[in-house]
Amino acid sequence: ELLKRAGLPVNGPAVAPERLLELMTLDKKAAKGRTRFVVLEAIGRAVLRADIDDAAVRRAVVAAAQ
Repeated sequence: ELLKRAGLPVNGPAVAPERLLELMTLDKKAAKGRTRFVVLEAIGRAVLRADIDDAAVRRAVVAAAQ
Protein backbone atom coordinates (compact mmCIF):
# COMPACT_ATOMS: atom_id res chain seq x y z
CA GLU A 1 0.00 0.00 0.00
CA LEU A 2 2.84 2.38 0.80
CA LEU A 3 4.35 1.94 -2.66
CA LYS A 4 1.00 2.65 -4.31
CA ARG A 5 0.52 5.80 -2.26
CA ALA A 6 3.98 6.95 -3.28
CA GLY A 7 3.04 6.44 -6.94
CA LEU A 8 5.60 3.68 -7.41
CA PRO A 9 4.95 0.59 -9.54
CA VAL A 10 3.72 -2.48 -7.69
CA ASN A 11 3.48 -4.83 -10.67
CA GLY A 12 6.12 -5.91 -13.15
CA PRO A 13 5.71 -5.94 -16.91
CA ALA A 14 3.41 -8.49 -18.52
CA VAL A 15 6.06 -11.05 -19.50
CA ALA A 16 5.48 -14.79 -19.70
CA PRO A 17 7.34 -16.64 -16.92
CA GLU A 18 9.37 -18.70 -19.41
CA ARG A 19 10.49 -15.54 -21.21
CA LEU A 20 11.43 -13.88 -17.92
CA LEU A 21 13.54 -16.89 -16.93
CA GLU A 22 15.25 -16.72 -20.32
CA LEU A 23 15.96 -13.00 -19.93
CA MET A 24 17.41 -13.56 -16.47
CA THR A 25 20.28 -15.49 -18.07
CA LEU A 26 21.25 -12.28 -19.89
CA ASP A 27 21.45 -10.22 -16.69
CA LYS A 28 24.79 -8.63 -15.86
CA LYS A 29 25.03 -10.77 -12.72
CA ALA A 30 24.81 -14.02 -14.72
CA ALA A 31 28.08 -15.90 -15.13
CA LYS A 32 29.06 -19.15 -16.82
CA GLY A 33 25.47 -19.87 -17.82
CA ARG A 34 24.26 -19.51 -14.25
CA THR A 35 21.89 -16.87 -12.94
CA ARG A 36 23.21 -15.21 -9.81
CA PHE A 37 21.08 -13.37 -7.27
CA VAL A 38 21.71 -10.61 -4.78
CA VAL A 39 20.38 -12.00 -1.49
CA LEU A 40 19.99 -10.01 1.71
CA GLU A 41 21.39 -12.05 4.60
CA ALA A 42 20.72 -9.25 7.08
CA ILE A 43 19.92 -5.57 7.06
CA GLY A 44 22.79 -3.93 5.22
CA ARG A 45 24.43 -7.24 4.26
CA ALA A 46 23.87 -8.37 0.68
CA VAL A 47 25.68 -11.29 -0.95
CA LEU A 48 25.85 -12.57 -4.52
CA ARG A 49 24.71 -16.19 -4.75
CA ALA A 50 24.54 -18.66 -7.63
CA ASP A 51 23.40 -21.66 -5.58
CA ILE A 52 19.69 -20.83 -5.66
CA ASP A 53 17.70 -23.88 -6.80
CA ASP A 54 16.39 -23.47 -10.37
CA ALA A 55 13.08 -25.10 -9.46
CA ALA A 56 12.59 -22.63 -6.60
CA VAL A 57 13.29 -19.71 -8.92
CA ARG A 58 10.80 -21.07 -11.47
CA ARG A 59 8.12 -21.50 -8.79
CA ALA A 60 8.68 -17.95 -7.54
CA VAL A 61 8.54 -16.45 -11.04
CA VAL A 62 5.35 -18.36 -11.90
CA ALA A 63 3.72 -17.42 -8.58
CA ALA A 64 4.62 -13.75 -9.04
CA ALA A 65 3.09 -13.76 -12.52
CA GLN A 66 -0.33 -14.82 -11.20
